[in-house]
Amino acid sequence: MAENELLAAYKSIPIVTRTLLTATILLSVSLTLGVVPFYYVHLDWSLIIYKFQLHRLFTPFFISSLGFNFLFDLYFLFTYGSQLESSTYAGRSVDFAWFVIFTSIVSAIIGPYVGAYFLFQSLLISVICLWSLSNPERVVSFMFGFQFKAIYFPWVLITYTSIMSGAIIPWGMLVGVASAHLYYFLNHTYPAMGGPNLIPTPWLLHKLLPPQEIAGARFTGGGTTENVYRAPAPAAGDISSPTHFAMISAFFIYNQKGEVLISRLYRQDLKRSIADIFRIQVISNTDVRSPIITLGSTSFFHVRHENLYIVALTKWNANAALIFEFCYRVINIGRSYFGKLDEEAVKANFVVIYELLDEVLDFGYPQNSEADTLKMYITTESVKSERAIMEDSARITIQATGATSWRRSDVKYRKNEAFIDVIESVNLLLSVQGNVLRSDVAGQIMMRAYLSGTPECKFGLNDKILLEKDPSNRRRTSNTVEIDDCQFHQCVKLGKFDSDRNISFIPPDGEFELMRYRTSDNINLPFKVHPVVTEIGKSKIEYRILVKANFSSKLNANGVVLNIPTPLNTAGVTCSVSAGKAKYVPAENSIVWKIPRFQGQSEYMLTAEANLTAMTHKKAWSRPPISMDFQVLMFTSSGLLVRFLKVFEKSNYQSVKWVRYMTKAGNYQIRF
Repeated sequence: MAENELLAAYKSIPIVTRTLLTATILLSVSLTLGVVPFYYVHLDWSLIIYKFQLHRLFTPFFISSLGFNFLFDLYFLFTYGSQLESSTYAGRSVDFAWFVIFTSIVSAIIGPYVGAYFLFQSLLISVICLWSLSNPERVVSFMFGFQFKAIYFPWVLITYTSIMSGAIIPWGMLVGVASAHLYYFLNHTYPAMGGPNLIPTPWLLHKLLPPQEIAGARFTGGGTTENVYRAPAPAAGDISSPTHFAMISAFFIYNQKGEVLISRLYRQDLKRSIADIFRIQVISNTDVRSPIITLGSTSFFHVRHENLYIVALTKWNANAALIFEFCYRVINIGRSYFGKLDEEAVKANFVVIYELLDEVLDFGYPQNSEADTLKMYITTESVKSERAIMEDSARITIQATGATSWRRSDVKYRKNEAFIDVIESVNLLLSVQGNVLRSDVAGQIMMRAYLSGTPECKFGLNDKILLEKDPSNRRRTSNTVEIDDCQFHQCVKLGKFDSDRNISFIPPDGEFELMRYRTSDNINLPFKVHPVVTEIGKSKIEYRILVKANFSSKLNANGVVLNIPTPLNTAGVTCSVSAGKAKYVPAENSIVWKIPRFQGQSEYMLTAEANLTAMTHKKAWSRPPISMDFQVLMFTSSGLLVRFLKVFEKSNYQSVKWVRYMTKAGNYQIRF
């Protein structure tokens, strides 16, 4: 049993650090016991080049004399190597391995010039130096409680070693520090200044050491929790949480020109000049499409909203989902305060925005992000009397720490109303033969509650909602909606939903997202598209596109737009449509067919003829899929319906309830 635990502890050490420790112990012990001759392991370039003793490229880095210092060396290598590999290089052991290889090459080249032929101390100090550069503000305790910042740690060790060895300069350690600084500049500092990474990790190392999965944590909200209900999956298990859920080092808001409108640094590991890097690398670079970009050791998370870039920066292995959720929370708070969050709103209310950022983030960690609570102590109103301020402070404390922190108890409306919007986005990929290759619905239920007091709402959906994945447990009816997973606002009581599928909650004041869900079964596609595209020789293509609405004739779709691709060598297109307007857009290489109003159960036809120019090197046309955009009111593709909404409040007032359904196109594509 003890052997198994020891083996498990050994295997828990990150792979690169484990390899370095094992090689050091085995080679040092073998050398001390005389198994390996001393003269056979030191660095000697003449023997490497002329005698092909290639092992000398490796052995000098794993030789350390046994003794008390040997234990310290192993401890330092284990501690700082493991920390680097499990935090800075989490999931990227291959990059840490490349750091070890690069610094070893530099040390092997410089070492003989300063009389360093055994380079274990060089390797060790380079690992410690990289750790100190990655964690410059960490406080390190050394020898009799002496404390200092991590950035000075390598120099303290060099000074200590020099004193203990009789004022001899430890050239091997200096070589290690130089190689680590060179790596950090070429791989981190220079890319962060806008330059390329001059020493990227070789592709061969990626093949030998593929990336590892990083255990992640389920997002529970910035300071306030959000309920998540997911369909049980086979063999599902809990996932262990990382060390840093979200440690945001800085937060910026840019306009579309790249000008910084809002900037706030929460930690000392970044400087204000980092804002220029994002403008150069992302805003000015139209090729960047990823919402996450990592430059050196800094990760930039950005969200486009209106004419703004909402950007969060971190130097830690943070939970990406949580950081993006925080960015969207900031957008929602801005909407709640200013009605619309755009460049004009930011410029007009920048003082309030800075106050909000100081409240929602504390030293880089998300805190309270409920707009209703924030409005109690961050307002644009005039200064109140001291007594009123004290009363407000007491009420704020009660709300922030109470059972319903998302709602004030003194809300009053002359007319009590509740509006529910069921909004669904349909994603579809149709094959050339007309078969559905992929289809799903991403839905959300938005609610605007203008209700007095502290009401309890009960919200019922279809007669039955299935969340089970086991087919034997399914009893399908015409009203059954099979939901793959759903997510609720924190105000929802999950116990009630588990028992009777009714949603019970005390709503926040104003607009909020009550529920988000996804389904991929029994989807009612709002439109069916039948494309017939015929190539006539090398100079002409004929299109016949038939679009049919599958929803009720009592309903209408608005803003229907079809983008029909054409070859790159299209010279011109003649179009004829039975409804709407169609024209060829050369900049998009497509025919754009717009139908402002599309009645249900009707069908419309487009016929077009594209004339092609001759090409010297004819390349086969890839035929990108037809894409479609639309909005259909009072229709849901999933079949989800609201059965009832009841409002209970101790004053027993009457309330007016409104329900609206809308289905819109997500990624709606048809191959041809």
